[in-house]
Amino acid sequence: SSNVNNNNNNNNNIIFRVGEKSDEWIIGTTLAKELMNPLGIVSNRFIVAEDYNTNKIVGWAQIRPLGDSAPDPSTYDSRPG
Repeated sequence: SSNVNNNNNNNNNIIFRVGEKSDEWIIGTTLAKELMNPLGIVSNRFIVAEDYNTNKIVGWAQIRPLGDSAPDPSTYDSRPG
């Protein structure tokens, strides 16, 4: 797996990585338990948080691609950053 961020201090041993095919089962079953639609899960659209010491998944977030519907940031009148 590819780590996004590796935070190894004594209080928070959580690593973040891109989701893998093997994560789909736990994500899907948890979504179904929460009465959310688990169909169509694409593992690489998830960032998975796991315990550094046990490799147990402790959470995840879905990253939704915006595609062509995303607004063009150059059309906004604001400073970068």
